[in-house]
Amino acid sequence: MCAAALVLALMGFGTPVRAETTIQKVPPCAPVYGTWRTAHIMDKFGNPQPLAPSPGWEGLIMEARIDKDKAVLVWFGGKKKMTFKRWDRFTQDEFNFGGMSKYGGYTEISTQYYADEDYPKDKCYINILYEAKYRDIFNKMNHDILMEKIE
Repeated sequence: MCAAALVLALMGFGTPVRAETTIQKVPPCAPVYGTWRTAHIMDKFGNPQPLAPSPGWEGLIMEARIDKDKAVLVWFGGKKKMTFKRWDRFTQDEFNFGGMSKYGGYTEISTQYYADEDYPKDKCYINILYEAKYRDIFNKMNHDILMEKIE
C-alpha cells in the first residue's frame, strides 16, 4: 500500500494539471499603399540581418511603390522597373493590391503577419508575387520580404 502511494505521488497523480495558454499578439500590419524598401536579409540560420547597400549587393535593395492605381517594383537603383496598373479582378483593399503590366504580366502584393517557423514571429511582411513575360523572357517571383515602409 505504501509503495502504491509512493508510485502515485511520483506520477503526480491527484495534482491538478494546468494547461498553459499563450496568446501570440499579432502586430498591426501597415496598409500596402506607400513606398517600401528591403530592410533585411535572412542569414543561414533564418535570422534577419540588416541590409546595408554595399558594392555588389545593390540588386537586393528593392523598392515597391504602391498606390491605389498602380504599383512600381524597382531594383538596381532604378535601372530595372516593372509597372503594374490596378486590375479589379484581384482583391483590392488597404492590405492587398493586384495589377497587370502592359506586357501581360501580373502582380499581387499584400502586407501580412507571417508566422512561418523560418521567419521571426513578431514581424509583418510584404508578400510580392509577380509573373511577367517580356520578349519571350518569363520572370516569376513569389516571396515574403521583410521590408520597411519609408513613406
